[in-house]
Amino acid sequence: MKLTTLVTATLLTLTLGVAGVVLTPATTGHAKAKTTLKTFPKQLRGTWYADAGKIDGYHYYNGVRFTAKRFYFQANVTKNFVGFPLHAHKLPFNGTKKGHLEWAYATKHHGLVKVAPWNRNVTLPLAGYYRKTTTKIKGHKVTVVQQVSANKKYVNYQYYATKKLARQFAKH
Repeated sequence: MKLTTLVTATLLTLTLGVAGVVLTPATTGHAKAKTTLKTFPKQLRGTWYADAGKIDGYHYYNGVRFTAKRFYFQANVTKNFVGFPLHAHKLPFNGTKKGHLEWAYATKHHGLVKVAPWNRNVTLPLAGYYRKTTTKIKGHKVTVVQQVSANKKYVNYQYYATKKLARQFAKH
């Protein structure tokens, strides 16, 4: 009798153990980021323009440029891009690191890339949340980079791949 009970208990344990392994859900959740971005996402990389208007017959443009490890911006009707190297930092990081005023950091959250200056005492004119998307303007599908609010409700700026597209769709 003891042998039968022992064999039954062993079979029951093995059966439940195998079933437990089969029924256990896979743990494929995403790990939370531990540092700020080391490089900008490939989808954002490139130079993007927004028409800033016409002054004395000449078109001026605002622009952003993302390379793998630098963020450039062109603002206030200047002709040159100003660059900030991207540096990674262990999270949490709130942008209060002293020194290196010309650095920037970036984080990614819910499909947005946040670009901010390394030190809060420095102003980075085009700092904010960026995303690349396709939008329909005047019946045309156009790929754009948008600077949006943190909650994705408002588009502050919309940048196009070329100056010609920026001028063409500036009045939409």
